[in-house]
Amino acid sequence: ILSDQVYRHAYSLMNIDTMEILQFGNTYVKGKVTVAQDGLLYTSIPQDGHWAVYVDGEKTESTLVGGAMVAVSLPEGEHIVEFRYKNPSFTWGVVISLTGAVIFAALCFLKYHYPKIKKRKEVA
Repeated sequence: ILSDQVYRHAYSLMNIDTMEILQFGNTYVKGKVTVAQDGLLYTSIPQDGHWAVYVDGEKTESTLVGGAMVAVSLPEGEHIVEFRYKNPSFTWGVVISLTGAVIFAALCFLKYHYPKIKKRKEVA
């Protein structure tokens, strides 16, 4: 059973140093946070292995909270924290799409030019 008093106390502790969101999108979150003392910045971003964390421009190791949510250790002070998502399948998708486009263009070129080349050979 959830104790309302324990919940409110835990929430107040987590809400002391909040991150001000500066930019965000589907694959990117950037924010500024001022930390009163060394601690853990907890987020509600689910970690699936594709999120990278940068603190003040330097890649930093993230920690899992509850085995699922991204968190990062921060020293006391003001920091710019970035979360970047990169799906490795995206690169494969681009390569496959470009390969398909090249093959399609080659087939269109051959369909248009092959009859003309064939006629030239027959004439000669």
